[in-house]
Amino acid sequence: MALSGKRARIRFTSASATNSTNEAATLSTDGVTLTIDSTSKRLWDRNSTLPSVFVSGDTGTVNADAKTIKWPLGVVAFSTPHSTAATYTVDVDYHTATYLTGGQSWTLDIAHDVLDVTSFSTSATNAQWRTFISSLAGASATLERLVSTGDTGPTYYDAIVAVSSNLITELWVDSTGNARYVMNTRINADGLADEIGDLARESVTFDVIGEPHYTTG
Repeated sequence: MALSGKRARIRFTSASATNSTNEAATLSTDGVTLTIDSTSKRLWDRNSTLPSVFVSGDTGTVNADAKTIKWPLGVVAFSTPHSTAATYTVDVDYHTATYLTGGQSWTLDIAHDVLDVTSFSTSATNAQWRTFISSLAGASATLERLVSTGDTGPTYYDAIVAVSSNLITELWVDSTGNARYVMNTRINADGLADEIGDLARESVTFDVIGEPHYTTG
């Protein structure tokens, strides 16, 4: 599956994360999705043992049944509904981020591998059709941009040589709303082209770490 668009934001995260405790969080009306309130602390560290979720009046964590942690969104999704009447807080390790120069267009490719598990028939009655099971899912993204001599701040070259650096990539589906895919990424290729009579162009390829998260928030 390939998705494409013309609007993107790339953020170069800090090398080390900052710890923060007792951060207020809001639970959705269905009791499943818990979002940290502070928008500046939503880029959670994927390598951390946190987040830990607490409910008022309880000394233990309540995130044992967390179905999904959406690291670049500051979201914990529970596998079962929790009380919307309670007050929730989270302890997190979060990154700050600097914006990289923008892009002209993007493409996101999402693939799901399948494995052939067909076995040979042992009798004439066995079906002769192949059988497959789901395996690993993965994604990659490509960003195209025009190169300007006026570009300032971190560049994609800076990001690709800083091998320990993590990027937060936001690929916007529309030009007016907030619909977008947000994901942790690393750059695996950066190509530049400058032809006579044409503008200088750059093509950057990203490997997506974990899941691309769709959000409108």
